[in-house]
Amino acid sequence: MKNIFLVFFFFLSVQGAQSFVLTWSNPPRFPTGTISIKINTATCSKVESYTAIEALVKEAVDDYWNQVYSTSINFKVDGYVTVGNTPTALRDAADDTIVVGCADIGNTTTFAAASLTCMQLNGNCINAMGYMYINDNTGSPWVGTAHQTKVAILAHELGHAIGIGHSDKSYALMYYATNSSDIQYYLSEDDADAVTFLYPDDPQLLGLGGNCGAVASTINLKEQKKGQNNALKYLSPLFSLLLGILFIFTMKRFLAIFKKSRP
Repeated sequence: MKNIFLVFFFFLSVQGAQSFVLTWSNPPRFPTGTISIKINTATCSKVESYTAIEALVKEAVDDYWNQVYSTSINFKVDGYVTVGNTPTALRDAADDTIVVGCADIGNTTTFAAASLTCMQLNGNCINAMGYMYINDNTGSPWVGTAHQTKVAILAHELGHAIGIGHSDKSYALMYYATNSSDIQYYLSEDDADAVTFLYPDDPQLLGLGGNCGAVASTINLKEQKKGQNNALKYLSPLFSLLLGILFIFTMKRFLAIFKKSRP
């Protein structure tokens, strides 16, 4: 009975460990994990040049999100737009892309902001528009901030631009605090779970490789797979249960060997 309880506890801990949240309960998302990022060439009057922003964004994608092996995310900073420095203009310039620029947010406490929206057709997202902007206010805290902190902030905002909300884990990049002292310089498991949930490397595995579910695309999977075999969706809990049993069996063998070796 004790062993069964341990296996059951292990099963629950594997299935319920995530704490990430999404921007919406059913958030918009890009149709594939290969996402183009374009830089606005309009001059930011108080913060960075567009070339400096481009370099920072490249570091953010290379050092953070492009490192997650369990997701299909592959950011590419590969183009430019030239529009006004407002959130609306940046959003409207996006077409299944993320557009990055700057905008006067109107306060002196926010480093940057980002969002993701799309047009809906029969419940499906047909034009994902991700946009993010550095605060170009006179008193923007961006000015004078350390280089690596800027990179981490942009990586955080990119998370929002692909549909990820805030984490309640203080060690996560997507932690809800905005102070520079709270910014993390690496991705946590919680961050990786969130991006894998939205953009799994192999949608057919339905989370088998980890403790999170999988949302393959903006297409309604129930309709897409109607009439097909749904057995794979049960494999993740079965895998966790078998792993728990293996763990208990291994520990029992180890303890037996240890007892025999004692004088």
